[in-house]
Amino acid sequence: MKPSILKKLNLIIEEANTLKNKNKFGKAVDKFEQALNFINIKVDDPSEKKVEIESIRNAINQTYSVEIGKIVQESQKLSTQKEFDDAKTNFQKALRIAKDKIDDQELRDTEIKDIKDLIIHIEIEELLIKGVKVRDEVKNFDEALKIFKDCINLAESLQETDGKIEILATIKAEINHTYELQFTIILQKGTELKNSGQLEEAIKVFEKSKDFIENSFSPDTKNTEIVNIKNLTNEIYSNQIKSIVEKGKESVQEGLIDKAKTEFKEALKIAGRMYESDLKNLEIRLIAESQNPIYIKEIKPILNEGIELTKSENFEDSISMIKETVSVLNKALDITKSMVDSERKELEIKKISDAINQACLPGINIIKDRSMQLVGSEKDEEAINEIYIALSLAKLMTYPEGKNKELEDLKNLVNKIYSTEIKKVLKKGNELLGKKENEKALDIFNEALNITNKMYLTDEMDKEVNMIKSLIYETEVKLLVGKGKTSEEQTTKEKEIEKLNKRLEYAKSIEDNDRRVEEMSKIKKLIDGVHSEEIKLLIEQGNHLADQKSFEEAFNFYERALRVNKMMEEPDVKNKDLIKD
Repeated sequence: MKPSILKKLNLIIEEANTLKNKNKFGKAVDKFEQALNFINIKVDDPSEKKVEIESIRNAINQTYSVEIGKIVQESQKLSTQKEFDDAKTNFQKALRIAKDKIDDQELRDTEIKDIKDLIIHIEIEELLIKGVKVRDEVKNFDEALKIFKDCINLAESLQETDGKIEILATIKAEINHTYELQFTIILQKGTELKNSGQLEEAIKVFEKSKDFIENSFSPDTKNTEIVNIKNLTNEIYSNQIKSIVEKGKESVQEGLIDKAKTEFKEALKIAGRMYESDLKNLEIRLIAESQNPIYIKEIKPILNEGIELTKSENFEDSISMIKETVSVLNKALDITKSMVDSERKELEIKKISDAINQACLPGINIIKDRSMQLVGSEKDEEAINEIYIALSLAKLMTYPEGKNKELEDLKNLVNKIYSTEIKKVLKKGNELLGKKENEKALDIFNEALNITNKMYLTDEMDKEVNMIKSLIYETEVKLLVGKGKTSEEQTTKEKEIEKLNKRLEYAKSIEDNDRRVEEMSKIKKLIDGVHSEEIKLLIEQGNHLADQKSFEEAFNFYERALRVNKMMEEPDVKNKDLIKD
């Protein structure tokens, strides 16, 4: 570019900048436009022309940006003076300049976003002023909250800046203050009702305020205020209780015991409505101190009557006397149910329970000794009948379920007697087996199984039942082998295995690891049980052939039994089947 042309261009640009600095933005833009025309006419080199035009256009955009900045300053001043309409009008003017005149996309978008944010700030400020007025002057809290929530919605549309965080905090502070004012009014109403004696209405108001706190306050504030409300509610209940307890005490002094009981019961009912607290526990203790002595006084003569009965001559020998004594003592125990929970109540319950247990124990011991003598004389049925009488006494004892040692000992004694009887029956059955009288042996073993129906369920009884069932099955197998009818039984076992294998495949697909392992283990035990029965069938067939001197065929059956045994997984069952007498 020629020096003369450059000098002339710089003069035009300098004039434009001077006008811009004097806030004469329109004339400054005109000068920059003049510079553009000059470049188009005077500059021939395309690359130089492009650079200079781009520079001038940037200068024009910056001029509009400075003009927008001046308008924004003026608008913010108007906003500070609460002249919001004029401020918004100015912002709209700035917005039009940004939209219509700035041709740099990035600068235009930035200016538009910033101006829109400033307009939103004004709208929020207007709404905040309106909301505060509605709240503080009109006292319409719900409407104020609606306005403040509109402010929140507007603020959420702002760009993410510190200003957005600050204005959101301001709005939320106004919302929280509104909730606090609402809560204060509710609290005042409840307190006024409480002070005027309208206690039930006061409680309803406090309960309502608790719901209000749950839905309106921040977690930290919420927890504190809810504790306060619970304390206020408990104070009302406490005052009600004290009044009723005093009436109850007066009724006791006047000898109106039933009336006193009703009053103390009502006091306890009110205490049940209280929130868990030291005050609630204190009120319950005070009710107990006033009410429980009434019941203790009623219990004492009944307890003494029961204890006196235990001193009767030959008391332990009279079942009817023992049961009568327990019946008397149970009346005393029933009275304790009306007492308020306390250490004294527990003491009375223990005292009466011990008396019941001590009343039953001597009779149980005498019957137990007598039954053992009968067992020694092989009078098992008479012994069992005696033990059942002792059991009826043991069931009257007050021990918790599973903690009654006397009851468990007597049940075990019954089982022991029947177990001894079963051994005698099984011995007879095994002798018949030795004589090859299998059908008679089977009848005897079933007789033994029927005896187990009279026994109490225990692990030992369960083992005894399984042992007898095993003998029955082995005997049935002997009968089948003797009659040559083993194929049908073998087919049945194979079908059982097939069904169990299908169940095992399904169990393998269970996703929960613990449940899968448990289910698979259970099914494998069932499979081994069927294999065990297969082995018995094969061994019995082998034995039958061996008795007929067909040793080679017998060995084939024994080898088949060993192969089935190898298929088994449960060591207890597997090893048991490997050992034969």
